[in-house]
Amino acid sequence: METIELPLLPMSSELAKAIGSMKEVERSACVVLNENKAWVLRATPIILGYLFEDLKRLQDIEEKFHVVVPTVEDLRNLNLDWAQPRRARDAFETWLQKEKANYGLASWPFLRVQAGIFVATIITPDEKLAAEIGGGPVLCYCSSRWRHPCPKGPPGGNCPTCNALIKCCG
Repeated sequence: METIELPLLPMSSELAKAIGSMKEVERSACVVLNENKAWVLRATPIILGYLFEDLKRLQDIEEKFHVVVPTVEDLRNLNLDWAQPRRARDAFETWLQKEKANYGLASWPFLRVQAGIFVATIITPDEKLAAEIGGGPVLCYCSSRWRHPCPKGPPGGNCPTCNALIKCCG
């Protein structure tokens, strides 16, 4: 069971804002809210949509991972430590199993501000995902059909894998 803090944004946010938020808090995903539903969106589809597909807003990104948002009943009845989710791993794991979910919003209703950005704590049994999104996003990709990540750029240079033009954002 892992916890990770991710930028929290409304579904209507522009992709450029999401990319900037992920870069600022050094994460490769964000949590998106729309009314009482939440999703994890990974950086790669956001950045590729911004660079190559002329997408504008988070709502345009198709690849979303559902996040369970606790209900008022959950807040009252479960033995979850919402202020310090790491202290209640077993209770959170039981809650996620009950909800048949891989991701839960563990900081609800407690949110923090980091570098001027709201962040939410997500809890997941998927330790691999937590490791993948725990660092900053790759901001440069080649323009070939394979869209290789090119973390070192440079923008306008050539991809070391396929020699295609590199495009960057942020």
